[in-house]
Parts: sequence; structure tokens; C-alpha cells
Amino acid sequence: MEKLVSIIVPVYNAEDNIKRCLESLINQTYENIEIITVNDGSKDNSLQIIQDIALSDNRVKVFDKSNGGVSSARNLGIKNAGGKYLMFVDADDLITSDAVENCINSVSDFDAVQFLMNSVYSDGSVGLYTNIYNDYNDGELDLNKVINLLLSGQVSCGSCTYLYKTDIIKNKNLLFDEELDYGEDFLFVLNYMLNIDSITLIAKPLYQYCETETSLTRGIDNMIRNLKKFPLLRNKVLHILGGNDEYINLYNMQISRKLIIYYSNLAKMLNRKEFKKTIYDLNKTLNTMLKEFDLNKFGKGAKLFIYLNLNNQLNLLYLYMRAINH
Repeated sequence: MEKLVSIIVPVYNAEDNIKRCLESLINQTYENIEIITVNDGSKDNSLQIIQDIALSDNRVKVFDKSNGGVSSARNLGIKNAGGKYLMFVDADDLITSDAVENCINSVSDFDAVQFLMNSVYSDGSVGLYTNIYNDYNDGELDLNKVINLLLSGQVSCGSCTYLYKTDIIKNKNLLFDEELDYGEDFLFVLNYMLNIDSITLIAKPLYQYCETETSLTRGIDNMIRNLKKFPLLRNKVLHILGGNDEYINLYNMQISRKLIIYYSNLAKMLNRKEFKKTIYDLNKTLNTMLKEFDLNKFGKGAKLFIYLNLNNQLNLLYLYMRAINH
């Protein structure tokens, strides 16, 4: 008998795209699926659209809840999932018609299947999402290497590019952290990888990440909000890493790279005075975290970046970040 696959779709104000998303799931070549839609307090017509679709396909299940964020929506989906395997698809996105079939054909004795992702732009063009696995072949991956790549930020940490075993998620209580609204995907995927024994790769893009105006917009306020969340996310990551120094150093280096990217973007968007004020305020939150980094593990560029921040050398930091942009 074919194994049931649960596909969880959190829905919030997605009336423009949810029908397209659900059609990509309904039309899967592998038919033994349940599509768990969780309406997270949408204020538009999303709920009515998914209810109408559910009337024509009994594989579509509809759950309606007050707004609590994408993590709470996914968690409700997990709790109601009846499949042997589980996937996540966001309401703006699509999967290829053979995505589930490919995963089922590959999973065998593995605890997870990872696959690649395309970015689909508003003009219809498609680009392969940057991923270190682009040149890999199908087949088993070294799990420890996967964890290292996740921690160092070299592969996509999105929860939607994996097929999971539902019993592992439920038995280990691997839910999304509802306290986070930044990095929750990374924390969930990392936690899952730390609780399994094997993973295999499908080296082709089965997931279609659709770039919308929202996803393409990276405003200053949004960057600052995300930066302020780094210490909380890091504390939660360190908790599940359990004192593994090798893993912790890899993750600290990922953070430093992300901070440099954020700061260089801010230096490009702000004048010197605005940049200095913004970073001075941010460092009240971030410098306690930076003091915990073992700088002996860092390259010269990261060491300089951290030194300038810890010593509030913001004029030099601004010039350094501007230089990176050229």
C-alpha cells in the first residue's frame, strides 16, 4: 500500500496565490497525500478559497485558527498530520508535479530527503537557488557534513526543501519555536538533523520559491528587526547543540558572515551619520553575543569586523563596510 504523505500549508492573507499553490499539490503524480491547510487568521478571502477547494477534493483538510504566526500554523499542521511522511509548502509557492513521487522513490530507509529549489520571478523567469548541492548527484549524503554545512550557512535551511518522517518529528517533539519569527526554519531543520541517522539528496529543484514584492523587499527596518533577533536565536541554537564546540564555532562564523552582509547593506543604504547611530544602537544588543566568539577560529576579515564593533570604532566600520560594497 502506498505510504500517506502529509503536506502542511500555512495560510495567511494569501488569496492571490493559494489556489495556484494548492493546485500544484492536488495535481501530484503521487496521489496518496493529505493537504493540511492552516488558515492563520487571514483577513482576506484565503479561508473561503481553501474551503471551496476542499469541497472538490477530500484530500484537502482545512484548519482555522486565530493569528499566531507561521510557526504556530505549522505546529497545528504537525499535530494533525496522519502521514508516514511530512512536507511543508508555503502558500505563495509551488512544487513540481512529480515532487512527492520523487521523494517517495528516494526515501527508502533514509530518515530524510533533501531536494533543491528554484526561484521563480514575477516576470516568469526561473533561477536555481544558490546551494552547495547544485553539483551533487542523487544519493546518500554524509549527515555530519550536512549539519556542518547548515551551521556554517552554506546550504539552504528552509524547512520546505525536505521530506521528513512524521514519527521522528512527533516522538522527539520537534515543533517550530513559536517565540521566534526569524530563524525558526533553521532551528527546526537543525534540530531534526541532530535527531536522525541518515539523509539522501535529490539533486534537482522540486520546490518553486515564488519571489513576490514582499519577499523581494529588504527594507532597513526589516534588517534592523532581524539583527536584533540574532542573540535569542543563537541561544536557542546553542541549547540544542549541547556544548559541541566544533558546531558552536561553525555557527558563530555563520553569524559573523550574516552580520557583515547586513552591515554592508546598511552602509550602502545609510549615510555615515545614520549608519553610526543605527549600529551604536544595535551593538547594545549584539556586543554581548560577539564577546562570546572565539576569534582564534575566525579569518582576518571577520576578526576586524568584530573588533571594530566591540570597540565602537564606527567610523572605521562604516569605511570597511563601504569598501566591501565596491
